[in-house]
Amino acid sequence: MNIKKLSVFAAAVSAAVMIQAVERNPWTHLNFDNDPEDFRFAIVPDRSGGDFRGAFMNALKCVNMMRPEFVMTVGDLVQGVTTPDRLTKQQIELTNFTSKVKAPFFYVVGNHDITRSRAVYPLHHEDSSKVWREFYGDKTYYSFKYKRCLFMIVDTMSGRDSRKNQCAITPEQYDWINKTLADNADVRWTFVFMHQPAVWDSADWKRLENGALANRKYTVFAGDWHSYVYAKRNGRDYYALSVAGGCSAGNIGKANELMGVEYGEFDHITWVTMQKEGPTVVNLKLDGIIPGEYLTQATTKSPVPHPVVDIPADPKVAEKMQKLRVARDAKLAEYHKAKAEKAKKAKKAKKAKDRK
Repeated sequence: MNIKKLSVFAAAVSAAVMIQAVERNPWTHLNFDNDPEDFRFAIVPDRSGGDFRGAFMNALKCVNMMRPEFVMTVGDLVQGVTTPDRLTKQQIELTNFTSKVKAPFFYVVGNHDITRSRAVYPLHHEDSSKVWREFYGDKTYYSFKYKRCLFMIVDTMSGRDSRKNQCAITPEQYDWINKTLADNADVRWTFVFMHQPAVWDSADWKRLENGALANRKYTVFAGDWHSYVYAKRNGRDYYALSVAGGCSAGNIGKANELMGVEYGEFDHITWVTMQKEGPTVVNLKLDGIIPGEYLTQATTKSPVPHPVVDIPADPKVAEKMQKLRVARDAKLAEYHKAKAEKAKKAKKAKKAKDRK
């Protein structure tokens, strides 16, 4: 058979690959999914209401394993709703945790980060805002651009201060949102992050959807409800994320026990892949992400013996494998003996039946 040899070099495929190909090859194609405009980021959801199951720290470990280009959030990363001194301690704890994240980590204001003022605590918003500023500066809403995509971080607590008529988003912030969108009309996609999805049903947000957002491609992420919900609004994707250590919203009396995926309650991170056609959003359950080095021959509970693969070999592992081999050989001998006895009894029974 005459096979024409082809040389496929980086110029034809990718700046990162060189390979020789013939008419038939042991691969499907060479269209590598590596457009330089593509990127990936993670979103870490709520941990408020108790920080149960060690899930928040697990989420940060999983983020480090997945190596996104950056990490977004949807608010409520502290327990909050407390005195300034306690809130300060919680923020110290949080920043100690997030300092271990390798990628840039972007904070979003939630109602446990900056709390609503009310009659019993008329300056709660002001006091918690002061703590926020001590750690993160004056910005409670802000934006940035990355690879021609606009990221807008919205503060849904900005108008819940001591003013008489509280609101989630102040008129000043809506002016900023409209101006930021107008100033970035040429981006290929817009991502909006906020804490409270209830804002979506407000008259002001609907005006924004029908106005500055109407003719652009965008996706919205929120938290707060501790129960995952996906919605389609005006042809755009909206996501209310579940939790990463936060309490159950529906399991009354058992706040530390999430009700499960079918109820929208599960510990997770959200993984977003941005490509030319738009973002792909998937949710990764924290108990489903396992480090590559999770089990070794020393730590595995598998009863199956194998040759020792570590170099240098651990004598204790060699001893363990030998014991497993002896135990397995004994079990196999017992199994085959029982199987032979069962076959012998069946044969005897068949003969007895045939005689009748």
